[in-house]
Amino acid sequence: MSSKERPRFSSIERIFWIILAANWSVATAKLIVGMIIGSAAMTADGAHSFSDGAGNLIGILGAHIASRPKDPAHPYGRAKYETLASLGIAAMLLIVLYTIIQEAIARFRSPQPIETNLVSFIVMLVTIVINIVVSTYEFRAGRKLQSATLTADALQTRSDIAVSLSVLGTLIGVRFGLLWLDPLATCVVALFIGRAAYQVVRAAVPALTDEARIDPKRIQEVALGVAGVRDCHMIRSRGREEDVFVDLHLLVDPQMSVGESHALASEVEKRIRETFDEVRDVVVHVEPDDHRDPIAPMEEEKRPTGSM
Repeated sequence: MSSKERPRFSSIERIFWIILAANWSVATAKLIVGMIIGSAAMTADGAHSFSDGAGNLIGILGAHIASRPKDPAHPYGRAKYETLASLGIAAMLLIVLYTIIQEAIARFRSPQPIETNLVSFIVMLVTIVINIVVSTYEFRAGRKLQSATLTADALQTRSDIAVSLSVLGTLIGVRFGLLWLDPLATCVVALFIGRAAYQVVRAAVPALTDEARIDPKRIQEVALGVAGVRDCHMIRSRGREEDVFVDLHLLVDPQMSVGESHALASEVEKRIRETFDEVRDVVVHVEPDDHRDPIAPMEEEKRPTGSM
C-alpha cells in the first residue's frame, strides 16, 4: 500500500461514518412515523434506509482492511477487500428486498387502514432532501477518491430518493381512500432496491474475475512508441477500475545488453504509468526478437485444422 493510498482509504472511512449518521437518522424517523400511521410502504422505506446504514458499516470495514499495507501474504495489497465490501452492500439490499416483497404480498391480500397526517408528509419531504444531499456528496467523493464502495453506496442512496418519492405519492393517494397504493408503492420500493443491488454487483464482478481493464491495443501503442521496442505481445491487465495491474512481453534486438534491455523495460513501464493513471503496477518481460515463448500468445488464435 503506497503512502498515497492510506490517506485515501482513511478519507473513505471517514465519509462512511458521516453517511451512516445521516442514514440512520432518516431511517429512525421513517420507521417510527410509518408504524404510527400503519403505512407498509413508509415502514419498508425506513427498513431500506436502515439497510443503507448496515451497508455503510460494511463499507467502513472494507476501507479499514483495504488500507493495511502489503505483506508477504498479500503482495498486491488488500484493495480488493473494498470491492468485496461492495458485494456485502448488495447482499444487505437483497435481504431487505425479500422482506419487503413479503410485506407487499401480505398487504395486497389484506389491506390495512392508514392514518396520514402532516408529520408524515414533513418527514418524507425532509428525508428526500437529506438523501439528495447525501447521494450527491457521496457520489462526488466516490469519483474523486476512486472508491467502489462509495460509488456503490451512492447508487443505493439514489434509489432511496425514488423510493421516498413513491411513498410520498402513496400518502397523498391514501388521503383520497386509495389504500391499494400502499402495497403497490411497496413493490416499487422493491424494484428500486433490486436495481441498486444489480448495479453494485455488476460493478464489482469485473475486478473479482480479473476481467481485462485496458484495451491491449492501447498498451501496445504506448510500448511501440519507445525507441528500441520492435514488438510486444502477451499484453494483460486486471484489477479494480482504479487499481490496475499490467504485464506484457517486449521483443528487442537480440544483441542488446542486459543493462540496455532493463533500461528499455523501465522506460516502457514509465510510459504506461504516465498514460494510464489507473495503473498501479507494470511487469515487463523482455525477449530477443528471434525468440518466441513456447506458449503461444494469449491473443493469437489457433489456426483451424488443415489451414495453410
